Amino acid sequence: MKMKHRERITQYSEAFKRKVVEEIERGELTSREAARTYGVPYGGIIPSWLRKYGSRKYETKIVGGNDEERTRRDQRAKEGISG
Repeated sequence: MKMKHRERITQYSEAFKRKVVEEIERGELTSREAARTYGVPYGGIIPSWLRKYGSRKYETKIVGGNDEERTRRDQRAKEGISG
């Protein structure tokens, strides 16, 4: 009989969620970068934090996720910053 791996459910504090949201809103990280940096599954977790704790109004359904990164890349290009 095969043992199934149980997914570990991580609970994040409100302070942590707010910190991540603030960094995204200040433009320090994209949602995807924040997920990678803090080890948070990208899925719908961070977008739900943005809707709940963010100072801006976020759409309920976030499509793709590439627009945010493209905008940031364009901004960096205008400023002459690589990366």
